[in-house]
Amino acid sequence: MEVDIDAEYSSLENELGEIWDQAEGYSPNVVFNPDAAFAKFQDRIKSEQADQSTEQVQEQAPEQVKDIKIENEGQPAKVMRMKPYGRLLPLAASFLLLIVSAFLLKSFFADKMISENAADLYVMEDDSKIWLNENSNITYSESFKSDRTVELSGEAYFQVARSAEPFIVKTAAGTVEAIGTQFTVDTDGKNIEVGVVEGSVELVYGDDSEIIRENQKAYNEDGKIEVKEVSSRNIANWRKAGLSFKSDNLNTVVNDLQTYFGVDIIIGSHKDVDTACKAITSPNVPHNSSIESFFDNILATTHKIDYTKNADGSFTINKFSCSK
Repeated sequence: MEVDIDAEYSSLENELGEIWDQAEGYSPNVVFNPDAAFAKFQDRIKSEQADQSTEQVQEQAPEQVKDIKIENEGQPAKVMRMKPYGRLLPLAASFLLLIVSAFLLKSFFADKMISENAADLYVMEDDSKIWLNENSNITYSESFKSDRTVELSGEAYFQVARSAEPFIVKTAAGTVEAIGTQFTVDTDGKNIEVGVVEGSVELVYGDDSEIIRENQKAYNEDGKIEVKEVSSRNIANWRKAGLSFKSDNLNTVVNDLQTYFGVDIIIGSHKDVDTACKAITSPNVPHNSSIESFFDNILATTHKIDYTKNADGSFTINKFSCSK
Protein backbone atom coordinates (compact mmCIF):
# COMPACT_ATOMS: atom_id res chain seq x y z
CA MET A 1 0.00 0.00 0.00
CA GLU A 2 1.55 3.35 -1.09
CA VAL A 3 1.29 6.43 1.13
CA ASP A 4 0.51 9.75 -0.56
CA ILE A 5 3.21 11.75 1.21
CA ASP A 6 2.40 15.01 -0.61
CA ALA A 7 -1.23 14.89 0.54
CA GLU A 8 -0.32 13.71 4.05
CA TYR A 9 2.17 16.46 4.79
CA SER A 10 1.05 19.36 2.56
CA SER A 11 -0.41 21.24 5.52
CA LEU A 12 2.77 20.64 7.53
CA GLU A 13 4.73 22.90 5.16
CA ASN A 14 2.43 25.84 5.83
CA GLU A 15 2.51 25.27 9.60
CA LEU A 16 6.32 25.22 9.63
CA GLY A 17 6.45 28.44 7.62
CA GLU A 18 4.07 30.20 10.02
CA ILE A 19 6.11 29.12 13.05
CA TRP A 20 9.27 30.36 11.38
CA ASP A 21 7.78 33.76 10.59
CA GLN A 22 6.36 34.21 14.09
CA ALA A 23 9.66 33.49 15.85
CA GLU A 24 10.65 36.87 17.31
CA GLY A 25 14.03 37.94 18.66
CA TYR A 26 15.91 35.42 16.60
CA SER A 27 17.71 36.35 13.39
CA PRO A 28 19.10 33.28 11.77
CA ASN A 29 22.00 33.58 9.38
CA VAL A 30 20.34 31.16 7.06
CA VAL A 31 17.35 31.54 4.81
CA PHE A 32 14.52 29.04 5.39
CA ASN A 33 13.93 26.97 2.27
CA PRO A 34 10.63 25.12 2.73
CA ASP A 35 11.07 23.06 -0.46
CA ALA A 36 14.46 21.72 0.65
CA ALA A 37 13.22 21.02 4.18
CA PHE A 38 10.18 19.14 2.91
CA ALA A 39 12.39 17.10 0.55
CA LYS A 40 14.60 16.07 3.49
CA PHE A 41 11.47 15.12 5.47
CA GLN A 42 10.29 12.89 2.61
CA ASP A 43 13.68 11.18 2.46
CA ARG A 44 13.51 10.43 6.19
CA ILE A 45 10.02 8.88 5.94
CA LYS A 46 11.14 6.65 3.06
CA SER A 47 14.25 5.63 4.99
CA GLU A 48 12.18 4.53 8.01
CA GLN A 49 9.84 2.51 5.78
CA ALA A 50 12.84 0.74 4.26
CA ASP A 51 14.22 -0.04 7.75
CA GLN A 52 10.89 -1.60 8.79
CA SER A 53 10.91 -3.88 5.73
CA THR A 54 14.46 -4.98 6.51
CA GLU A 55 13.54 -5.80 10.12
CA GLN A 56 10.65 -8.05 9.01
CA VAL A 57 12.92 -10.07 6.70
CA GLN A 58 15.76 -10.37 9.21
CA GLU A 59 13.81 -11.43 12.30
CA GLN A 60 16.58 -13.77 13.45
CA ALA A 61 19.40 -11.26 12.97
CA PRO A 62 21.18 -10.00 16.10
CA GLU A 63 19.98 -6.70 17.48
CA GLN A 64 21.72 -3.72 16.00
CA VAL A 65 21.93 -0.08 17.06
CA LYS A 66 21.55 2.54 14.36
CA ASP A 67 22.80 6.10 14.35
CA ILE A 68 20.21 8.48 12.95
CA LYS A 69 21.48 11.96 12.12
CA ILE A 70 19.08 14.84 12.60
CA GLU A 71 20.35 17.82 10.70
CA ASN A 72 19.33 21.48 10.76
CA GLU A 73 20.74 23.90 8.27
CA GLY A 74 23.54 25.93 9.75
CA GLN A 75 23.74 23.75 12.91
CA PRO A 76 25.90 20.75 13.83
CA ALA A 77 24.30 17.37 13.29
CA LYS A 78 22.89 15.63 16.39
CA VAL A 79 23.03 11.87 16.77
CA MET A 80 20.15 9.81 18.31
CA ARG A 81 20.80 6.15 19.08
CA MET A 82 17.73 3.99 18.46
CA LYS A 83 17.24 0.19 18.80
CA PRO A 84 15.25 -1.09 15.80
CA TYR A 85 13.39 -3.69 17.91
CA GLY A 86 12.45 -1.25 20.66
CA ARG A 87 8.97 -0.77 19.26
CA LEU A 88 8.34 -4.53 19.64
CA LEU A 89 8.76 -4.48 23.42
CA PRO A 90 5.10 -3.61 24.20
CA LEU A 91 3.93 -6.41 21.88
CA ALA A 92 6.35 -8.90 23.47
CA ALA A 93 5.20 -7.91 26.96
CA SER A 94 1.55 -8.41 25.97
CA PHE A 95 2.34 -11.80 24.47
CA LEU A 96 4.21 -12.85 27.63
CA LEU A 97 1.25 -11.73 29.75
CA LEU A 98 -1.08 -13.92 27.67
CA ILE A 99 1.19 -16.95 28.15
CA VAL A 100 1.38 -16.43 31.92
CA SER A 101 -2.41 -15.95 32.14
CA ALA A 102 -3.06 -19.12 30.13
CA PHE A 103 -0.70 -21.08 32.38
CA LEU A 104 -2.40 -19.81 35.52
CA LEU A 105 -5.87 -20.60 34.14
CA LYS A 106 -4.75 -24.08 33.12
CA SER A 107 -3.35 -24.66 36.60
CA PHE A 108 -6.55 -23.39 38.21
CA PHE A 109 -8.88 -25.53 36.11
CA ALA A 110 -6.56 -28.54 35.79
CA ASP A 111 -7.96 -31.96 36.54
CA LYS A 112 -7.29 -33.42 39.95
CA MET A 113 -6.36 -37.06 40.40
CA ILE A 114 -6.70 -39.26 43.47
CA SER A 115 -4.79 -42.55 43.47
CA GLU A 116 -5.11 -45.11 46.25
CA ASN A 117 -2.95 -48.03 47.30
CA ALA A 118 -5.46 -48.98 50.01
CA ALA A 119 -9.22 -48.54 50.26
CA ASP A 120 -10.13 -45.10 51.57
CA LEU A 121 -12.99 -42.57 51.70
CA TYR A 122 -13.12 -39.15 50.03
CA VAL A 123 -15.80 -36.48 50.46
CA MET A 124 -16.30 -34.38 47.34
CA GLU A 125 -17.19 -30.70 47.04
CA ASP A 126 -20.91 -31.52 46.53
CA ASP A 127 -20.87 -33.77 49.66
CA SER A 128 -20.89 -36.97 47.61
CA LYS A 129 -18.75 -39.73 49.12
CA ILE A 130 -16.39 -41.94 47.16
CA TRP A 131 -14.74 -45.05 48.58
CA LEU A 132 -11.76 -45.77 46.33
CA ASN A 133 -10.50 -49.35 46.32
CA GLU A 134 -6.80 -50.20 46.33
CA ASN A 135 -4.86 -49.79 43.07
CA SER A 136 -7.59 -47.50 41.73
CA ASN A 137 -7.78 -43.81 40.82
CA ILE A 138 -10.30 -41.13 39.90
CA THR A 139 -9.82 -37.90 37.97
CA TYR A 140 -12.17 -34.92 38.18
CA SER A 141 -12.29 -31.24 37.29
CA GLU A 142 -11.73 -28.29 39.63
CA SER A 143 -15.24 -27.17 38.66
CA PHE A 144 -16.66 -30.46 39.97
CA LYS A 145 -19.65 -28.92 41.78
CA SER A 146 -21.09 -27.64 38.48
CA ASP A 147 -19.83 -30.58 36.42
CA ARG A 148 -20.14 -33.73 38.52
CA THR A 149 -18.08 -35.96 36.24
CA VAL A 150 -15.31 -38.30 37.36
CA GLU A 151 -13.12 -40.65 35.36
CA LEU A 152 -12.46 -43.97 37.06
CA SER A 153 -9.79 -46.60 36.64
CA GLY A 154 -10.22 -49.55 38.98
CA GLU A 155 -13.04 -49.87 41.54
CA ALA A 156 -14.98 -47.34 43.61
CA TYR A 157 -18.16 -47.12 45.65
CA PHE A 158 -20.23 -43.95 45.20
CA GLN A 159 -22.72 -42.41 47.62
CA VAL A 160 -24.07 -39.58 45.50
CA ALA A 161 -25.52 -36.41 47.04
CA ARG A 162 -28.79 -35.35 45.44
CA SER A 163 -28.52 -32.48 42.97
CA ALA A 164 -30.11 -31.28 39.74
CA GLU A 165 -26.70 -31.86 38.15
CA PRO A 166 -26.23 -35.50 37.05
CA PHE A 167 -23.37 -37.50 38.56
CA ILE A 168 -21.40 -39.21 35.77
CA VAL A 169 -18.73 -41.88 36.10
CA LYS A 170 -16.70 -42.33 32.91
CA THR A 171 -14.55 -45.41 32.32
CA ALA A 172 -12.74 -46.81 29.31
CA ALA A 173 -15.39 -49.56 29.10
CA GLY A 174 -18.61 -47.58 29.67
CA THR A 175 -20.40 -44.70 31.38
CA VAL A 176 -22.67 -44.64 34.45
CA GLU A 177 -25.09 -41.78 35.20
CA ALA A 178 -26.96 -41.19 38.46
CA ILE A 179 -28.83 -38.42 40.29
CA GLY A 180 -28.81 -39.46 43.96
CA THR A 181 -28.04 -43.07 44.80
CA GLN A 182 -25.45 -45.55 46.08
CA PHE A 183 -23.65 -47.80 43.64
CA THR A 184 -20.32 -49.40 42.84
CA VAL A 185 -18.33 -49.44 39.61
CA ASP A 186 -15.54 -51.89 38.84
CA THR A 187 -13.59 -51.69 35.58
CA ASP A 188 -10.32 -52.92 34.16
CA GLY A 189 -10.54 -50.75 31.05
CA LYS A 190 -12.19 -53.44 28.90
CA ASN A 191 -14.94 -54.73 31.18
CA ILE A 192 -17.29 -52.97 33.58
CA GLU A 193 -19.49 -54.13 36.45
CA VAL A 194 -22.03 -51.91 38.20
CA GLY A 195 -23.92 -52.78 41.40
CA VAL A 196 -26.73 -50.65 42.88
CA VAL A 197 -27.44 -50.52 46.62
CA GLU A 198 -30.00 -47.72 46.55
CA GLY A 199 -31.94 -45.95 43.78
CA SER A 200 -31.05 -46.63 40.15
CA VAL A 201 -28.42 -45.74 37.57
CA GLU A 202 -28.08 -45.94 33.82
CA LEU A 203 -25.20 -47.94 32.35
CA VAL A 204 -24.12 -47.20 28.78
CA TYR A 205 -21.86 -49.77 27.13
CA GLY A 206 -21.22 -49.28 23.42
CA ASP A 207 -24.60 -49.09 21.70
CA ASP A 208 -26.39 -50.79 24.61
CA SER A 209 -27.83 -49.14 27.72
CA GLU A 210 -29.74 -50.45 30.74
CA ILE A 211 -31.32 -49.01 33.89
CA ILE A 212 -29.83 -50.83 36.90
CA ARG A 213 -32.00 -50.85 40.01
CA GLU A 214 -31.56 -51.59 43.69
CA ASN A 215 -30.15 -55.06 44.49
CA GLN A 216 -29.01 -55.56 40.90
CA LYS A 217 -25.63 -55.89 39.25
CA ALA A 218 -24.86 -55.35 35.59
CA TYR A 219 -21.84 -56.30 33.53
CA ASN A 220 -20.83 -56.49 29.89
CA GLU A 221 -20.83 -59.84 28.15
CA ASP A 222 -20.59 -60.60 24.41
CA GLY A 223 -20.99 -56.93 23.50
CA LYS A 224 -24.13 -56.30 25.56
CA ILE A 225 -25.20 -55.62 29.15
CA GLU A 226 -26.34 -58.45 31.41
CA VAL A 227 -28.29 -57.75 34.63
CA LYS A 228 -28.63 -60.07 37.65
CA GLU A 229 -30.08 -59.93 41.16
CA VAL A 230 -27.68 -59.68 44.12
CA SER A 231 -27.74 -59.03 47.87
CA SER A 232 -27.18 -55.32 48.46
CA ARG A 233 -25.23 -56.13 51.62
CA ASN A 234 -22.48 -57.65 49.54
CA ILE A 235 -22.16 -54.98 46.88
CA ALA A 236 -18.69 -53.44 47.30
CA ASN A 237 -17.98 -55.87 50.13
CA TRP A 238 -14.32 -54.81 50.03
CA ARG A 239 -15.43 -51.76 52.05
CA LYS A 240 -16.53 -53.97 54.93
CA ALA A 241 -15.20 -56.81 57.07
CA GLY A 242 -16.32 -59.46 54.60
CA LEU A 243 -19.14 -61.29 52.88
CA SER A 244 -22.38 -61.94 54.77
CA PHE A 245 -25.88 -63.30 54.11
CA LYS A 246 -29.24 -62.88 55.78
CA SER A 247 -32.27 -64.90 54.61
CA ASP A 248 -30.93 -65.12 51.05
CA ASN A 249 -31.59 -67.78 48.43
CA LEU A 250 -28.97 -70.00 46.81
CA ASN A 251 -28.82 -68.01 43.56
CA THR A 252 -27.99 -64.80 45.44
CA VAL A 253 -25.37 -66.59 47.54
CA VAL A 254 -23.73 -68.15 44.48
CA ASN A 255 -23.62 -64.84 42.58
CA ASP A 256 -22.00 -63.04 45.52
CA LEU A 257 -19.49 -65.86 46.08
CA GLN A 258 -18.46 -65.76 42.43
CA THR A 259 -17.83 -62.01 42.60
CA TYR A 260 -16.12 -62.22 46.00
CA PHE A 261 -13.73 -65.04 45.16
CA GLY A 262 -13.52 -64.56 41.39
CA VAL A 263 -14.43 -68.15 40.42
CA ASP A 264 -17.31 -69.85 38.63
CA ILE A 265 -19.91 -71.83 40.58
CA ILE A 266 -22.26 -74.09 38.64
CA ILE A 267 -25.63 -75.07 40.09
CA GLY A 268 -26.46 -78.67 39.22
CA SER A 269 -29.77 -80.34 38.44
CA HIS A 270 -32.74 -78.49 39.94
CA LYS A 271 -34.30 -81.74 41.16
CA ASP A 272 -31.35 -82.13 43.55
CA VAL A 273 -30.89 -78.44 44.35
CA ASP A 274 -33.44 -76.29 46.20
CA THR A 275 -32.93 -72.82 44.70
CA ALA A 276 -36.17 -71.49 46.23
CA CYS A 277 -34.81 -71.74 49.75
CA LYS A 278 -34.53 -68.28 51.35
CA ALA A 279 -32.96 -69.24 54.65
CA ILE A 280 -29.24 -68.89 54.05
CA THR A 281 -27.75 -66.75 56.81
CA SER A 282 -24.11 -66.48 57.73
CA PRO A 283 -21.66 -64.28 59.66
CA ASN A 284 -18.95 -62.36 57.83
CA VAL A 285 -16.76 -64.39 55.51
CA PRO A 286 -13.30 -62.75 55.69
CA HIS A 287 -11.32 -61.87 52.58
CA ASN A 288 -8.63 -64.44 53.33
CA SER A 289 -11.19 -67.24 53.49
CA SER A 290 -12.16 -69.69 50.69
CA ILE A 291 -15.25 -71.14 49.06
CA GLU A 292 -14.47 -74.57 50.55
CA SER A 293 -14.33 -73.05 54.01
CA PHE A 294 -17.68 -71.33 53.48
CA PHE A 295 -19.35 -74.53 52.20
CA ASP A 296 -17.82 -76.85 54.82
CA ASN A 297 -17.66 -74.70 57.93
CA ILE A 298 -20.60 -72.31 57.54
CA LEU A 299 -23.21 -73.50 55.05
CA ALA A 300 -22.98 -77.18 55.97
CA THR A 301 -23.81 -76.46 59.62
CA THR A 302 -27.38 -75.43 58.75
CA HIS A 303 -27.99 -76.85 55.28
CA LYS A 304 -27.31 -80.02 53.37
CA ILE A 305 -24.79 -79.45 50.57
CA ASP A 306 -22.67 -81.60 48.27
CA TYR A 307 -20.24 -79.94 45.87
CA THR A 308 -17.30 -80.71 43.60
CA LYS A 309 -14.20 -78.66 42.85
CA ASN A 310 -13.46 -79.01 39.13
CA ALA A 311 -10.06 -79.25 37.43
CA ASP A 312 -10.36 -75.73 36.01
CA GLY A 313 -10.85 -74.25 39.50
CA SER A 314 -14.63 -73.85 39.23
CA PHE A 315 -17.15 -75.48 41.58
CA THR A 316 -20.33 -77.47 40.95
CA ILE A 317 -23.10 -77.73 43.56
CA ASN A 318 -24.50 -81.22 43.11
CA LYS A 319 -27.03 -81.22 45.95
CA PHE A 320 -28.51 -78.62 48.25
CA SER A 321 -31.49 -78.64 50.60
CA CYS A 322 -32.89 -75.88 52.81
CA SER A 323 -32.60 -77.96 55.98
CA LYS A 324 -29.79 -80.19 57.15
